[in-house]
Amino acid sequence: MSYKPTVLLDVDDVIAKYTEFYIHLATEVTGVWFEPKDVTEWDIVAALKLKPETDLEIRELMNQRCTSIPCDEKAKEAVNKLHEISNVVFVTAPLNYGEWVAKRYTWLKTHFPWMEYYYPCKDKSFVAGDVFVDDRAENLLKWHDRCVLRFNGRGTAILWDTTFNQNAPTESDNGQPLIRTRDWEVVIGNVKDCR
Repeated sequence: MSYKPTVLLDVDDVIAKYTEFYIHLATEVTGVWFEPKDVTEWDIVAALKLKPETDLEIRELMNQRCTSIPCDEKAKEAVNKLHEISNVVFVTAPLNYGEWVAKRYTWLKTHFPWMEYYYPCKDKSFVAGDVFVDDRAENLLKWHDRCVLRFNGRGTAILWDTTFNQNAPTESDNGQPLIRTRDWEVVIGNVKDCR
């Protein structure tokens, strides 16, 4: 029997179209047309030049409608393929939006009925795996330093390429590079290499 690797997947902007949904709500609230290309930094509120009270209104709508965030269809297809060859673990930082954790669980079960592992956590570096895909470089670097270097000595960190992480660091302090991609075949290939 061959080794079944564990792949850790962030949800927002890797699988769920969070930024697009936020932009849709921002347009609804402000009447100003925004596009994903407008989000060029991690802080979406700063990128869109929104007032804190506007962000609060958008967050309230997000909490009400978070189970309606679209799932990226290519991501859904790829995650189902990953499920066939690996243990898929969804790791996501919960937003402080009321019942977000339970609603995210419902969202995941709706799109991935086979889901077994869901870890809502602010610090993803405590979750062990062979491959970790996230859109935030800081999460990947911290995971690499804590989980990979200290525990099992191996692991692949994949930065999911977005408009808002173009200036993110692409290697750890010890020179370990992050793989930057928007290609699910790259992810699947790296998971297969772990077997």
